[in-house]
Amino acid sequence: MSRILFAVAVACFMAAPVAAQESFSAYTRTDGEDCRTLEEIEEQGYYFYAVCPGYDGWVLHLDGGEHGQRSTFRTNAAPIPDDQRSTVFNYPYTRGNFGEFHTVIEWRAEGEGGQAYAAIHRYYANLPSDNGVNWRRISTLTVSALRDEQAGGTCMIAHIEADQVSHANRIAQDAADRLARTFECGVESALLINAAYPDVGAAIRGASFVQ
Repeated sequence: MSRILFAVAVACFMAAPVAAQESFSAYTRTDGEDCRTLEEIEEQGYYFYAVCPGYDGWVLHLDGGEHGQRSTFRTNAAPIPDDQRSTVFNYPYTRGNFGEFHTVIEWRAEGEGGQAYAAIHRYYANLPSDNGVNWRRISTLTVSALRDEQAGGTCMIAHIEADQVSHANRIAQDAADRLARTFECGVESALLINAAYPDVGAAIRGASFVQ
């Protein structure tokens, strides 16, 4: 884990349904020298904890081990105390084993240079098939509403089974634009978008939530 190689920003030409202006996407990476590994333990099972600078002052906090990873976004890179991590970190919707996040994060903001309100991060996992002889790699897009620590912290608001729907990236952007600004973390449940409920509207109408 180390330095962010770039922070490329591109305008999104599909305006959010509730936004006053066109939303904007910026991209940062988690595989460069700006990321810092704060902890790394190899005894009794591998564990790491790292932080990566993101967009608009947000910082990715990421930890995990051999079987999976979890994350959160905060306004500073100060380490989260060990006894608080179980409540602060967010777990992606898991459909397989041995998961890990992708190295690119998409940030949704209020126009170019505007305030970021959501982060989209792909999570990979492996699903056993053929009685465990072979493994199939699957991915889920997680959408997080950005909340600072005083507001209760960031939470995941939607999970899109990217290998089960068409245009998963656009669906994730739509979920971010429609839900992130007003989502009540700790009160509302995250949407689950999949083959049965293949877009944000269908998931809302069908009450498809992560349990």
